[in-house]
Amino acid sequence: MSEKGESPGPSRPYSLADDASGKSRKEQDEAEHEIEESFAPPKDEESAFQQHEAHPAKDPNLVEWDEGDVENPMNMSRARKWRISIITALMTFVVSFGSSVFSTATNVTAEQFGVSSEVMILGVTLYVVGFACGPLIWGPLSEIFGRRNPLMIGMFGFIIFQIPVAVATNLQTIFVCRFFAGAFGSAPLAIVAGLYVDFWDPVTRALATMGFAAATFAGPAAGPIVGE
Repeated sequence: MSEKGESPGPSRPYSLADDASGKSRKEQDEAEHEIEESFAPPKDEESAFQQHEAHPAKDPNLVEWDEGDVENPMNMSRARKWRISIITALMTFVVSFGSSVFSTATNVTAEQFGVSSEVMILGVTLYVVGFACGPLIWGPLSEIFGRRNPLMIGMFGFIIFQIPVAVATNLQTIFVCRFFAGAFGSAPLAIVAGLYVDFWDPVTRALATMGFAAATFAGPAAGPIVGE
């Protein structure tokens, strides 16, 4: 009996439903906590990321240009950049032009050397095979020794191997020299696109690359017309 003389009310009996509901709430809270932890990065990774952002580590093997370095290609004048872009696009046009200009001479040379025109088509085929083989050499060389020297060596070889084709007295000379002309002439195809990356910003580079691509496709189209 209480102090006021009233008897306490009957207590609510313990139920298994209360135990089940308590367990379900606890399990729900644990599940939500696990979900939050699964999506949140680990504390050590998060702190390391923040530390990296605040103090980025510099690669000791990375070679960079000094601020305002006059030898940095990005600091060249726009006139010089466009001059280089136009010259290299014309070089690409000449090389691709040489791939198809020989096709109009297959019938004449086949008759002169007493072979079928199918055999003389090798003069075009081997030139294109040289296109496939040359970039395997010129691309790595341009990354090691710079763009200019491999490009100039390739164009010099391309010019030299045109002479034996013009004065050849047998098929072997034509076919071999056509192959090497294609291999040396592929230097612009392998180097020029990377050359533009060295000194053009991404926006203007699109215009220069457009001219390079146009020269690549215009050459084979103009070759048969001029050669005929």
